[in-house]
Amino acid sequence: MTTTPFLNKSAARLALRGILQQQTTSQLAEAQARVPQHLRLFIKKQINITSPSGLAILAYQPHFRGEVNFTEILKDLGLSSKIFLPQISDQSYLKFLELKENLTLGKYGILAPTNSQELLASDFQLVIALIPGLGFDLLGNRLGRGLGFYDRFLANYPLPSKLIKIGVALDCQITQQLPIEDHDQKMDYLLTETGLIKLTPLIC
Repeated sequence: MTTTPFLNKSAARLALRGILQQQTTSQLAEAQARVPQHLRLFIKKQINITSPSGLAILAYQPHFRGEVNFTEILKDLGLSSKIFLPQISDQSYLKFLELKENLTLGKYGILAPTNSQELLASDFQLVIALIPGLGFDLLGNRLGRGLGFYDRFLANYPLPSKLIKIGVALDCQITQQLPIEDHDQKMDYLLTETGLIKLTPLIC
């Protein structure tokens, strides 16, 4: 974790990109491999879903250095949940489509499902959103890449009381406090290679 104060988001992004670049490939691989197991324990021990199809997990395909890949391990865990991946729409909004075998390159070169069912929040008792970021702080603030896709999605989510927002990063991307703006969306938890940090009361 870095304790360096940042004057603005541009300075924070520059510093955090530099920190990630300093990590070796083996350091990143080792840390990334440990993150999903903490998610597994959280779901198994703390999530109480009465319906077999009551849980949806919003994952993502890693695209930037340091991002953790959850899709394969989620499929292998035997969870009775549906997995959705993001697709960037023509209006530059995120929508989440159910994970199928075939992924195609979408906007910004991000792999996404095609011709799959879109997430309908009312279909599930609970939705867990795994949200990548360039950095997070211990107040639950997230620093994205600057395009605002996740902030818009979270701000317009129709059932926020049924959504758990988990910011996903490596320990080196966590800082004490980030510069924030009014539209920034806070996380409920932070998930790193050393565990899960609870930021707000469990909402399910």
